[in-house]
Amino acid sequence: MTVVEPRRIGTLRVPSGLLAVSGPDLDHEDGPHITVPVPPGEYVLEEAQARHTYHCAWEGSEVTRTDTMAVRLLVSEAPAASWEMALRPDDGLRLFIENQISGFDTDGATGCFADAGA
Repeated sequence: MTVVEPRRIGTLRVPSGLLAVSGPDLDHEDGPHITVPVPPGEYVLEEAQARHTYHCAWEGSEVTRTDTMAVRLLVSEAPAASWEMALRPDDGLRLFIENQISGFDTDGATGCFADAGA
């Protein structure tokens, strides 16, 4: 498997300055599961891809594919100097047990970004 250079796939406007991250396939009518403050503006969406070759029994030959592995929202061109875990509104980091993570439910292994003000 070879990692391919990320490619720009669009932009996301966040005029409210509050980025929402959630699963698009679950609607509990309780709003976004994770919100993160960011400076209001437009942000680049990039697609991370990997290329791999495998033997396809159906075609009877080697096949090379390039698949999307993840999408990221580029908040800054500068490399991250530090990071913090994005928490849901009811999460308390001091209450987490070892190796516990914060996240959102997803039945389709999919997440989405949006302006929380919308």
